[in-house]
Amino acid sequence: MLRADLMLNRPSSTSWVLAGDFNVKVNEEEKRGGLPFRLNEGADFLQFMLEAGVCDADFSGTNYTWCNNRQGRAQVWKHLDRLLLNLDALHMGNNILVQHLVKDPLDHAPLLLLASSRLDNEPKPFWFINVWTTKARLLDVIREGWAGEVFGSPLCILATKLRRIKQVLKRWSKDFFGDIFKAVRDAERAVTETEIA
Repeated sequence: MLRADLMLNRPSSTSWVLAGDFNVKVNEEEKRGGLPFRLNEGADFLQFMLEAGVCDADFSGTNYTWCNNRQGRAQVWKHLDRLLLNLDALHMGNNILVQHLVKDPLDHAPLLLLASSRLDNEPKPFWFINVWTTKARLLDVIREGWAGEVFGSPLCILATKLRRIKQVLKRWSKDFFGDIFKAVRDAERAVTETEIA
């Protein structure tokens, strides 16, 4: 009933964000312990996501957001809590990330929504740096960003995977090359100071 109500009230041309305990798993990586995952468990929810045009937001932290708090072999972990976004929300100029916090002593992990926006509401451009192509590791970094299942409409899946690739490339570039934009600014400042001298 709740899903039918959501579909009736979903906006047609504006950002839409849904968050909460949806109490469903969509693949076997979202469960550890207990009975084996069955393929049909998440079918209705995946159908809802497809019809609603929403996809899971990226997250950091543990893959699991719920635990039955039992010990040993009776312990079960599941990914039940989610933040879902439509394409308008993905493209509204915000960088949205969900962080799964530590659940102890609760059974559900709190979700922390991190949203940063630019004042001009223009998406920050992504710059592909040509020097990246000189490193053999580049393709592995791109594969890493592309890997992993994403659920939702085909456009949501593509947008999410492209955002992931952008994030892993930025991290890799910063780790491997440092902050090249700061290096350029420092070099330009040094040239200016030299010219003035």
